Amino acid sequence: MVRLSLNRPGLGAAATSRADRVRVVVRRGSRGGGVHVTLAGWANPASVPRLMRALRSLSAAHTSLVAGDTLRIYPGARVVKRGEEVLDLTRREFDLLLFFVEHPRRVFTRAQLLSFVWGHVYTSQRNIDVHIRRLRAKTGQPVVATVYRVGYRLHEDTVATVIRET
Repeated sequence: MVRLSLNRPGLGAAATSRADRVRVVVRRGSRGGGVHVTLAGWANPASVPRLMRALRSLSAAHTSLVAGDTLRIYPGARVVKRGEEVLDLTRREFDLLLFFVEHPRRVFTRAQLLSFVWGHVYTSQRNIDVHIRRLRAKTGQPVVATVYRVGYRLHEDTVATVIRET
């Protein structure tokens, strides 16, 4: 969900009255059904052009997410699909992607990734960098974000679904 607050130009947020504020809540549909926009508050006619520009820039920024770039991960078959395209991932790249998707918003050091994904710590920690670089190239999107001087985590713009078949 994205929240966007628009205030009248030239006035600080504390100086604006309630009648001058517009709050926009944007939600993506749960089944890829597009974007839902909700306006809350009272809209001043002068703020409508600013609102339209902000919504256009917001939709342009999230077009790739709505356009079907969702990664679908099938752990049982060890397959990753982007749209209808099957991605050709190695065993370590698949394990790394699945690990990050199953642990969103957590930062992992290289040593932790070697322990959790590789199962040992005898490999060079720079090996992680190589696999993440290849994973980013094969998925065509920034799936893994770098947290400088700490490690890696799942990128906040990554839309991935793990489908466990029974």
